[in-house]
Amino acid sequence: MKPARRAAIVGVAESDVGRTPDLTVLSQQALAARAALEEASLAKDDVDAVFTVGNWSWAPSMTLAEYLGIQPAYTDSTNIGGSSFEAHAGHAAAAIEAGLIDVAGIAAGELWLQRCAACGLAVFYPRAVCPHCFGAALTWFTARGTGQVYSYTVVHRAFGEFADHAPFTVALVDLDEGVRMMTRIVDAAPGQVEIGLPVELTVRQIADAELPCFRPARPPARQPEGAPRAAVQ
Repeated sequence: MKPARRAAIVGVAESDVGRTPDLTVLSQQALAARAALEEASLAKDDVDAVFTVGNWSWAPSMTLAEYLGIQPAYTDSTNIGGSSFEAHAGHAAAAIEAGLIDVAGIAAGELWLQRCAACGLAVFYPRAVCPHCFGAALTWFTARGTGQVYSYTVVHRAFGEFADHAPFTVALVDLDEGVRMMTRIVDAAPGQVEIGLPVELTVRQIADAELPCFRPARPPARQPEGAPRAAVQ
């Protein structure tokens, strides 16, 4: 009987955050992957599995692997919204423990907000001082990427590089962290969007930039009666 295999997270890194006009989502993921491998003292040839998600490619994990020069034995592009990368970590651990792979790379696209250390409130758009209490100690954190539509409008006529996009929906979304941002609603016809619609984050290529957009949130899957349940703290 073979000894049980255990999975562990051995390297974590991020690409530059903030305004990065010269970096695509793919290049940001590559830079973060390179830094994570350096932290773990691993080479890219040690990686035999790639996990990522996004609508910037029909097969994002395979695209990222090709970009990095990796020939993975295992790829996973499971997309369940903002928690996709938590699912990827679970899938990677299961694959390692089953002996299918040895080293997995997981790349995530995230929305970052600021939080004031003085009053604890989230801040958007990025500022040097907190608009709530005027505190200057602002830190960055990863948003959950969920919220609901506060208001919206449908653009029927657009110009320049957006001319071929119409009709599309522009909305104000109230994030669960307590801030409001303007964004585009995707994966929904204009008539399907309504005030109060639950939405989730997705990154889309629009014109020459990868932008945070939102799509209708997928309802949680119903578990059959008697199915085992997991508690996460």
